[in-house]
Amino acid sequence: KIKKKFKFTYLLRTKYYDIFTSSQWNITLQLGRSMDAMFQNYQKIFGYKGPKPQPFVIFLYANQRDFIIQCRQSPGVGGFYDGEKIVTYHGPIKETLNTLFHEGTHQFQDLVMKDFWTNSSKMTWLIEGLAVYFESAYFKGRHLITGNIVRDRLQYLKLAMEQNQLVSLRQLLTMEERRFGALEYAQAWSLIHFMVYAYNGKNRKYFLKYFKLVKD
Repeated sequence: KIKKKFKFTYLLRTKYYDIFTSSQWNITLQLGRSMDAMFQNYQKIFGYKGPKPQPFVIFLYANQRDFIIQCRQSPGVGGFYDGEKIVTYHGPIKETLNTLFHEGTHQFQDLVMKDFWTNSSKMTWLIEGLAVYFESAYFKGRHLITGNIVRDRLQYLKLAMEQNQLVSLRQLLTMEERRFGALEYAQAWSLIHFMVYAYNGKNRKYFLKYFKLVKD
């Protein structure tokens, strides 16, 4: 019914996802395998030990034009998660994967974090920081590498630091989603990266404890 209603050509069922698409089948298959690999990383990072969820849904339009027209989005939007499904389009493969990994993080957060949408404005830094953390993942052979330095975000941070434009830590931790911009996304990501990797990972136990409290 979904395929017919939204005029998609294919439905790809992977281990964890149902991908509705009009894109090329071989490309969709590659993206589906990548998302399944990322799902397994989500399980480890988020400490999810619940039952296997119903397949997550992805709408993958064939191109940006179809996405903009069908979803009434501006050209600057690469994709979104609406609480039920990820919606994006097939562009350059790396950019498409980045979007899927970012929005897939939100989809998984919705699974493991209680009242995600109700309380998301109270912990925007964590929600968006983790999404940026995962969006930069890439494959090395069959292994998915996470925790990479996002170079454009880093350069943005350096420039903001030189111009004394960084927001304070107190502001970042309490800022609502509607006020989050490019700088806040970059700072939130950098804070996640710091908590996970700085001082040879000695901060990680505190971050995991904090994250468990948020989940509970």
